[in-house]
Amino acid sequence: HLRVSVSNSWNSLKETLEGLPRMQDNLPPMKLTDLPHMQMQLAPELPDQYEFVDEDRNQLPEIVGNICEDGLFDTNIKVGQDVVVYTKSRVGRPWVGRVKEILENKQFVIQWFERQGRSSKFHAMRNAANASYTEELDNNSVMFWDISVERAETSFHLSPYWLGKVMKEYKIYDAKTN
Repeated sequence: HLRVSVSNSWNSLKETLEGLPRMQDNLPPMKLTDLPHMQMQLAPELPDQYEFVDEDRNQLPEIVGNICEDGLFDTNIKVGQDVVVYTKSRVGRPWVGRVKEILENKQFVIQWFERQGRSSKFHAMRNAANASYTEELDNNSVMFWDISVERAETSFHLSPYWLGKVMKEYKIYDAKTN
């Protein structure tokens, strides 16, 4: 007896669902203008305890600063500074090192550092005699400086932000030189 009532209920529901598309023509058309409108919200007001922020707005000083020009590294170079340099070779990028000596004619001696795998840590490169790899470079070969963190005598880190920025700059450089 329960089986028969469930079957009848199912058949009734099935007929109703199958008949819905035919009933569509009987529905009134929907007009977008009849739908409710969203109320415009007024700008929020500052609570009383923060009114000093709004009052002091007119007393703010003008923004001042200098435009960074090419050759800025020439005036900021110092021994012990970590730098990233431009290179045409795409192998082993980024090329980074530490300023060991400042020379005449806008040149410096760099001690090369290499990256360990894909980590953000760079270690000082050494030859078989345990001497540092160094080279003389022009100041205009420097891309970025003073961006390292967790500095030690033989290592430093570059943050993921700076690694990404350096690699983007290499892409721009490659596009210009090709």
